[in-house]
Amino acid sequence: MTFFTHSISAGLIAYAVTSVNPVPGLIWACLLPAALLDLDHLYYILKDYKKFKKPIGTLHEARSPLHEVAGIGIISITSLIISFWNPTLAIAIGISISVHILEDMIMGISRPYYPLNKDQIKFFNFTFNQKVLIELSVLIISIFLWTKYL
Repeated sequence: MTFFTHSISAGLIAYAVTSVNPVPGLIWACLLPAALLDLDHLYYILKDYKKFKKPIGTLHEARSPLHEVAGIGIISITSLIISFWNPTLAIAIGISISVHILEDMIMGISRPYYPLNKDQIKFFNFTFNQKVLIELSVLIISIFLWTKYL
């Protein structure tokens, strides 16, 4: 999925959970973390540009451990630390990033225990057209549901 779709869909779920107790900056705390997580792709793409010149089906190899199970652990610890300052923002950030990671694991190829184990798993064998259709559906539905909060 694109960083924009991750941001809109994961942010929506995080905001729906945390908006019961809204705090300043909550919308940004829901939207930004899911998008910023994709910045880890840049290092690998710049490092091995030729390999990722045709990014279709290869971006799972451009993920840092933050994009896998280890990322959920790191984000959980980070959210715990933030919760001492602002529990609502901690929950929003944690949910937003966790949903992003889960979306990536479901939609593509995952290496859940990377860097310790480089085995790859695939939950579904989507074609490129199916992935585009799913992404557009998630994006349209998420934008429609965001109108409830804006």
